[in-house]
Amino acid sequence: LVENRKNNEQSFENHKAESIDSLPLVLRIDDLMLVLKVGRNTAYALVRSNQIRVIRIGKQIRIPREEVIRFLAPHDL
Repeated sequence: LVENRKNNEQSFENHKAESIDSLPLVLRIDDLMLVLKVGRNTAYALVRSNQIRVIRIGKQIRIPREEVIRFLAPHDL
């Protein structure tokens, strides 16, 4: 499982060099952590507070790419 996660992180790291449009359509919490450069607790806090909306599939959490783009977009003040 840990080795699998490392492989996924390495393949996801390749996306970071490209634009956000090159991200997968749906991200996992680990992917969100890498994109936002935050820890696991912060990523889950963003989900719990509905700052980032998610899709739940059973116990799994998936984050649509558009939701990450929305979260990162400048907000009107």
